[in-house]
Amino acid sequence: MADIIKYIASFSEDAVHNAIEQAVGAEKEYFTDMLTKIQFRLEKPPRQQKKESKMYRQSDKAVFEQKILPQIREKVTEYNRLETSSKELEWKVHLKFVGDYKSLNMNELKQRHALILEEEKSLASIDLVAKYYRGLVYFRARELIDKDQNIKAVFRAEFGVCYNTICRYIKFAALLKCYPRLMICELTYAQITKHQKRLLDYLDTDAKLHDELSQPLCASAQSKAIEIHPADIKVPKISFSTDDDYCYDPAWNDIPEDEETARWLQELHDSGEMLKTNYDSESESLELSQPLCASAQSKATEIHPVDIKVPKISFSTDDDYCYDRSCLG
Repeated sequence: MADIIKYIASFSEDAVHNAIEQAVGAEKEYFTDMLTKIQFRLEKPPRQQKKESKMYRQSDKAVFEQKILPQIREKVTEYNRLETSSKELEWKVHLKFVGDYKSLNMNELKQRHALILEEEKSLASIDLVAKYYRGLVYFRARELIDKDQNIKAVFRAEFGVCYNTICRYIKFAALLKCYPRLMICELTYAQITKHQKRLLDYLDTDAKLHDELSQPLCASAQSKAIEIHPADIKVPKISFSTDDDYCYDPAWNDIPEDEETARWLQELHDSGEMLKTNYDSESESLELSQPLCASAQSKATEIHPVDIKVPKISFSTDDDYCYDRSCLG
């Protein structure tokens, strides 16, 4: 029947009217009533007006001021408290959450969830460590490239990495070299890269937080001692893309290196501060006076040299001397 109605609708309004007058005749009123009932059943209900949404997205500036900065202050305070109690900050991943989930009840799932969240914090911190040292790799590699070579082409050939990525990692490493304790603030690489200019601008106005972040960092990652000493280097307020997909755009390889970045990297090279991971000695021959960083039973052991006079007094080297009672006299 629906097909018949569709077929009738294909004719003009006058043609349909004339056909109805001829076919229906005296039953026109009944036929009109039936059409009205059909029309009523086909009518769509009125659309409800959409309620205005009060949701809005915070600006990056608001996120930095209301979320990032308070988190940095909180984590720096926690680290200071840990340092005061002579405890070590350790990032370790055990992957204890890997296992069968289908038999777990709600309480067990909540325990597993808490464990995963804690592991994620360690993973994020270890990720920052890896990215810091990756930046040092690229910086040292750039030092080895001759000035007359095409820097972008060399990095692409040797490392298969977009030059913009190279610069981004070098700057990240320089930022952590300037503010080592930024690594313990539980911020991701993407967050630090995104807000680096706001952070640098803010630290110009907050001497207390500037000094706190500039302190040395001593921690342990997977039982490996991590030690970053601050360097007095200038970190330019250059912004790099925070979208990882940019590395697939071949156009990045055609953009020449900007003069500001080139000048800054040359200044880093000339200062020699970037690759300094420990305190300097006055002479290369005094290798024994370098700091010691080791790990004992997963505990970071650090000894930094001090300029003190050691008297040339000899003591027994025989451990059996402790049995000689004359040593007590």
